[in-house]
Amino acid sequence: MKFYILIFMASMFPLLLQAQFLIEAEVRPRLEIRDGYSRLAEADDSPAILVSQRSRLGIAYNAGNFNIKITPQHVYIWGDKPVMNASGISNSPSLDLYEGYVELALGDYAWLKAGRQVLDYDSKRLLGNRNWNQNGLSYDALTARLKLQQINLHIGAT
Repeated sequence: MKFYILIFMASMFPLLLQAQFLIEAEVRPRLEIRDGYSRLAEADDSPAILVSQRSRLGIAYNAGNFNIKITPQHVYIWGDKPVMNASGISNSPSLDLYEGYVELALGDYAWLKAGRQVLDYDSKRLLGNRNWNQNGLSYDALTARLKLQQINLHIGAT
C-alpha cells in the first residue's frame, strides 16, 4: 500500500520533482536440495528440499548534489511458519535494510556518503556485496571520494 501511495505522490507533483527518481525491484527465489549439509550424509538420511526467497524494493532519489537510496529486503523460506517461544524469541523471516544512505557532493571533486551501503572495489574481488547468498552483504560506513586530475581517492570508515 505504501508503494502505491509513493507512486501516486510522485505522479501528482511532477513540477516539484526536479530530480531523478528511481524504483528498482528484485525477487529471487532459490531451490536448495541439502543432502549432507554441514556434515557428510549417512545412508539412512533423506535430503531436505526447500525454497528460499529474497525480495528487495529499492527507492533512489538523485537531486544533483544530493542522493539518497533506501532498499529494504525480505528473506524467508517458503512455507516456514514463525514460531514464538515464551521468551519472545522467534524464527520469523528476516526483514532488513540492505541499503540506506545519503550522499552529498562537496563541490565538483568531492563526495561524502554515510549509511548502510555496498562497497564494490576491484571488480568485487577484494571488497564487494557478496550477493551470492540470500541476505547479501552491505556495510554501515562513512565514505569520502576525492577526484583530483588522474587520482581517485576513496577513504572509508565503518
